Amino acid sequence: PLVDNDIDKPVAFVASYTNKRKLNQRGCFIIYGKNKSELDTFSETNGCLDYITIKINNKKKILDELNLLYINDYSVYPDYQGMDRMIKKYGSLFNYKTFA
Repeated sequence: PLVDNDIDKPVAFVASYTNKRKLNQRGCFIIYGKNKSELDTFSETNGCLDYITIKINNKKKILDELNLLYINDYSVYPDYQGMDRMIKKYGSLFNYKTFA
């Protein structure tokens, strides 16, 4: 087995889908080795990571649009907690509303 001293830079991996939550989140994780730097620092050196900054005033609109595509609290967390968040946020588990 690998130990953290065997790994220099962070390594991404996909875990086996042992439960519904991991399956819906695609089970992607990062293992950190010797270098505990944030991922942003690696994107500058090897160009493999990109990110964008979302302005706070656009957050709700983007989340609503993702919800229309069924990417929401319940699809990512398909349990009672995800269901509870979804109902509190949208009043339902179903996308019957359109957002202006």
